[in-house]
Amino acid sequence: MEKRAYYDEKAFPIVFFVSFYLILLASMFITKITASADVVSYISFAIPQLIYISVTLIYSRATNTALLKAVPIRVKMKPSLYLWSAAATVGLFCFALLPNMLVMLLLNAIGLRTTVSVPALGNAASVLLSLAIICILPAIGEELVFRGVLASSFKNYGGAAIVFISGLLFSLSHFNTAQTVYQFFIGILLAYLFLKTDNLLIAVLIHFFNNAIAVFLPSIIPFFASIALTGINILVLSIMCVFGLFLLVFSIRKLTAPRRASDAIKVFEYQPDSGEFVAVASEKKHRSRGAKRLLADVKATFFAIISTFKKGELSRRKKAFDSLFPARRKLGAVIKIMIAVIIGLWLITILL
Repeated sequence: MEKRAYYDEKAFPIVFFVSFYLILLASMFITKITASADVVSYISFAIPQLIYISVTLIYSRATNTALLKAVPIRVKMKPSLYLWSAAATVGLFCFALLPNMLVMLLLNAIGLRTTVSVPALGNAASVLLSLAIICILPAIGEELVFRGVLASSFKNYGGAAIVFISGLLFSLSHFNTAQTVYQFFIGILLAYLFLKTDNLLIAVLIHFFNNAIAVFLPSIIPFFASIALTGINILVLSIMCVFGLFLLVFSIRKLTAPRRASDAIKVFEYQPDSGEFVAVASEKKHRSRGAKRLLADVKATFFAIISTFKKGELSRRKKAFDSLFPARRKLGAVIKIMIAVIIGLWLITILL
């Protein structure tokens, strides 16, 4: 029997809640481990991701679903897309750092814990372990579930719903207030890019680069280890925010640019006998390159950001996005209950 090329609607709820239950059980055993804090930390990072991957593989096999068709992962892509994925991550980090710090200050003020502990980078072994367990594993496990399975499972709800639900559930599933706001926005970004590129590898790369920045940057540049909101620091962070927004939009435009099959423009002619258009000639495209092309891209990005503030522009862009990924049905009761349960679990976790 031929394998299905998509997940059905119940796929994500099953994969998520089975994974959540197993992670909960595993956490009970992890607390019993008598080892160093760093070892326990590595285990705590690794187990959830291994569970996400395992449950997805088992579910795919049980439902006869072709994983790589339901969740496209195309390794063969232009080398420049790897670079633009890294650039998008840097842009997001620079743009979100100041707003995220302000939100964390607000959460701290009302008594909510806003810390994320990672193992110390004391030697080569810790660096390699952090790279593998904190950077690579989550980029695979979480993207597979919160972008891949979710998008395939919820495809009938439309692109806007997929993007929003992916960001919401991705942020809440960390059950840590320090990761809620930033993870919501990166979840939205990754879901959008996955839909636009139809390639999970883009999301995996950005997720990996994002985790690598979070783990390694404070050790490389002490400024990011503990940032006090003094006047000069706010100025620096504000400049970073503006620069980050531009770089992020620039990178997204590059990552989602239409693919060009060749450098030739085909000329078509209508032939009444066959009742169709037939290619009768072709000519070479003349595209600007180098500095001229870069300047054109910079201008286009600048105007794309500015035009966002025009009346009705956001609505127009949403309609354009919805036309590419239309909603065929409204959110069902099961999905609404699932979202409500996850929100409830998040509230219970942070209030305990």
